[in-house]
Amino acid sequence: MKLISSVITTTLLLFLLLGGCSPSVSEDAWLHGTWELTHNPAMDDEDKLVFKQGGRMEILTKRGGRIPGVYEIKDRKLSFSLNAGRKLVESSFSISEDKSQLVYSNGAYYTKQE
Repeated sequence: MKLISSVITTTLLLFLLLGGCSPSVSEDAWLHGTWELTHNPAMDDEDKLVFKQGGRMEILTKRGGRIPGVYEIKDRKLSFSLNAGRKLVESSFSISEDKSQLVYSNGAYYTKQE
């Protein structure tokens, strides 16, 4: 009985200690949200990018479709993979110095919606 009481007490103490800790803000929190195509020199599709916690993302197409994917940030490069039907599509963007733009290789860029 003392062992069970000791385990319960220890568990409660750990719960209280961990509950008091504030959650850490992820390093990519600045990215989370919806990004809109702001500059489009090639006149490509005007889709939106939505970035979520846990490295998840999706593209919202102009026609109302949703294409799920995952992303990763290394240095100032954002890479992502999308599951477009039976095809895996990979792409990447450069991240501007102030993190206000996601720049594609053709000069197009996205900015975050407020």
